[in-house]
Amino acid sequence: MLAERCLNHKLKGVEGVYDRYDYYEERKSALSRVTELVEPIINENYETR
Repeated sequence: MLAERCLNHKLKGVEGVYDRYDYYEERKSALSRVTELVEPIINENYETR
């Protein structure tokens, strides 16, 4: 569910109706962790050009 929120997908069915929490802090934390993993790879590839 958090992945769907990070991708800004709308939840369907009962879950979409009742789960109104925006998960902002959880999304912020998850995207920061992804950034920490991906950024060194991007920077390494950029520096080798």
